[in-house]
Amino acid sequence: MNIGIIKKNSLFLIIFLIALFGCTQKKNHTGIPDSNLKIYECDISSEHLTRFYSYEDSLKNANLTKLVLGNFENIEAVSLIKFLDMPDSVDTIEDITNVKLTLQIDDRLNFETVDNQSLKIGKIIDNKWFESDVTWLTLSDSTEWNEGSGFSESAYELLEDLEIEETTEDTISITLSNQLIFDWIEADSTNYGIAIFSEQENSFIELYSTETANYSVLEFDFLGAEADTSVHYTSANSSAYDAFIYHKTDGDELQYYDDKLLVKNVFPTKMFLKFDITDELFIDSESTGITFLNSDISGIQDSTDFHRTRVNKATLILHRIEENSYSLAGNYSLKPYLAIDENIDIDNPETPFVYSEDYISYGDASYGEIDSDSLFTSQIEIDVTDIVQTMFSGSYDSLGDTNTYENYGMIIKSIYENYDFLLIDFYTNDESVDEVLRPKLKIIYTPPYNEQ
Repeated sequence: MNIGIIKKNSLFLIIFLIALFGCTQKKNHTGIPDSNLKIYECDISSEHLTRFYSYEDSLKNANLTKLVLGNFENIEAVSLIKFLDMPDSVDTIEDITNVKLTLQIDDRLNFETVDNQSLKIGKIIDNKWFESDVTWLTLSDSTEWNEGSGFSESAYELLEDLEIEETTEDTISITLSNQLIFDWIEADSTNYGIAIFSEQENSFIELYSTETANYSVLEFDFLGAEADTSVHYTSANSSAYDAFIYHKTDGDELQYYDDKLLVKNVFPTKMFLKFDITDELFIDSESTGITFLNSDISGIQDSTDFHRTRVNKATLILHRIEENSYSLAGNYSLKPYLAIDENIDIDNPETPFVYSEDYISYGDASYGEIDSDSLFTSQIEIDVTDIVQTMFSGSYDSLGDTNTYENYGMIIKSIYENYDFLLIDFYTNDESVDEVLRPKLKIIYTPPYNEQ
């Protein structure tokens, strides 16, 4: 027989088999007629959300693409900037002229007027801070502000001899004194940069940082080595570093919010949730009240079936309370974490969870955009497939090891913590909340094949 014909017939046979096994039926995972292997879809309502709360985590460094300054939700933020690579020397103060600092605004809230009254600048004194370590309490990984007292008025000298104005929309021009630049050049070791802040309530500005193309720029003219030669200095993003620091104005104690679902970037706030996902919930689904969207039964007959079930997709569905959430347009990225410690005291949320000891990363982040525009939905969906699969199978993988698992719950946090003032307040399962706005889990799963 001709080898070419054999190859051609074999190819047709392969294509036929792919088409046969690849086609799909409604309610049928593989598309094989009359098979027991089917896809089920169900909603786990907030009735089965047995415990939830939100809690504040520890203070962190904020060295990202934004500089935030102002006051919002009992948080005060201060931006820090330091310019490097200054000229080697100048003879006199008069040799320095036309000193200007330009800042670019990314966004703002209740900050219509930018001038000497709304914006303040201080020359930082005797506090050497490091961009990747600085917080409200620490200067570096081994030193602290003001010998442990934290950032305060004693950390800077308020600059009075300056002029602040918004020259064009979202561009701030600040005329600084030549004395400030002269001091930095003459004694480079005392150049600790400046602090920019505001004393206005419930208002803030988000500036672009040196990690962006719209970074802050310092400019001035000075006389060079030859006294009659004027040189123009312009800072580059590589010759400056910046960060913003923040603290709670209502006390240093970390807060928890019982029976509340809240995510914040500043002050970092995470959510803990525990749904009652057990084998009994699915085995006795008629009495537990699970809503199935494509079947009257769960397809799970016993505990063995439950642990062998494949979770195709699991989604945590939440709705944000628009009037309590972030007032500006912004992006969110919420990531699920698996609670793993059997000794977690979920009834004592005043004790924050410790990463890698109490919970581990388990799944990809879910991204989205929020906006006050009515066209934007309040619904936010978070992919928790890997976590729910762990609750079904009773085991999880960590560092190459497989560990037995009971349902200890999940933690949801923003991967943009310490980035800006974004906060999202979600509806809970309180009886006053419309049922369609309450949290729920949507699970699509395939039970194991059972030959009837």
